[in-house]
Amino acid sequence: MGEDVEKSLYLSYTEILKGLHFIKDAIDFVEQGKDYYVIPLSGQLRAIFVLPHDKNGNLKNYTVGKKGKTRNIPTNIFNLAQKLNCDLEVYTSEYHYKNRDNQYFSHLFDTTIDPTGKNFKRISLRDWMELDIIVCRGYRFKIWEIIKIMADRNGGAHYDGALTRKEMELYKAKNAANYYSLLSLVLTKIGKVLFQIGFKVIRSVFNFQFIMGIALNLPTLTTRKNIATFYSISGFSPLSLSIDEKNMIKLNLENLEGHRYDLDIGENRSDEIIVINLGYEISADMSAILSVYYCNEFIQYRLDTPIFIGRGFLPHFKVYFSDDNIRIGFSTMKLFSRILSPGTCLYHYSEIRKKEDEDIAVVEGKQEMLLLNNHTVDFSNGVSYKPCLLYTSDAADD
Repeated sequence: MGEDVEKSLYLSYTEILKGLHFIKDAIDFVEQGKDYYVIPLSGQLRAIFVLPHDKNGNLKNYTVGKKGKTRNIPTNIFNLAQKLNCDLEVYTSEYHYKNRDNQYFSHLFDTTIDPTGKNFKRISLRDWMELDIIVCRGYRFKIWEIIKIMADRNGGAHYDGALTRKEMELYKAKNAANYYSLLSLVLTKIGKVLFQIGFKVIRSVFNFQFIMGIALNLPTLTTRKNIATFYSISGFSPLSLSIDEKNMIKLNLENLEGHRYDLDIGENRSDEIIVINLGYEISADMSAILSVYYCNEFIQYRLDTPIFIGRGFLPHFKVYFSDDNIRIGFSTMKLFSRILSPGTCLYHYSEIRKKEDEDIAVVEGKQEMLLLNNHTVDFSNGVSYKPCLLYTSDAADD
């Protein structure tokens, strides 16, 4: 057998992105009365959030094997959060129950990722998962156990033909208020808390604002031409800008699996620097929101299948600028790791438009854009410079 190959950060991220999307949908279905969705819900919660435990229920420590390989490394949200430098801390309240037998500790359902007036006790996610959530007929169940029992015994991952006495008591337990399955109730409530935590990790590198100032004084086109295309090391293009035969600027988003969106930005204005401003963020319903500021226009798209690009795409991707047999004026390119306010977007638009009084780089033919360490760019075949107004007023090449 061949050697195992470690998953790329991109692949690990997109797996958890899809898993969280499923968790959100499963919780919605359960709340609509489709209780059977707790079964696949438990499988995703186990895969993403449950750390390895030994047969006595103790967390396994990381160990180094004889060949120097580290074992028991969590490959789920804990590993991803560490790579993304995102903390996994939550906040709970303190609540004292009069009867701690035959009880579920509902205050843990209100756990948050930020402190509130009620939730002031900070705890790591690792320790939170080790808290007792149910006490039933003398048996105590930790949060991770609730998830793992459903996933391992009742179809979340596979079915078992037998249950332990402890597990049987959990399956028989009902909520006194409505006689609803306590296991299903608690699992769904836990799922809501864990979704918040996973969403925090996903959002930490998803959102960005990208601004580009260019000038497009072009001849009549018979085919679509590239403006700027960002290529990943995996060979696909998550983001590209182009202009088509109808003089319409287009945005294309694509993921590694080939899912893509082809969206209109606006009609080219050849007599000025055009400012393309893209805000891209993930929302709590697991759709992506693309906000497009183009010149004085604003368009917003909601994408039901979020395509991960990542705020780090600019320095890590290869960029091809312009295209064969055309010349594009380049002014500015900026990337922000947060979503800018409308007022800030207007400020950047005004600042870039002021550059019409300056020289502009004219990029001829398709070239690789070189991103320099001082946050400036250069081009593989060099550029010429001419006053921006002279470029935009020139008769376009036939």
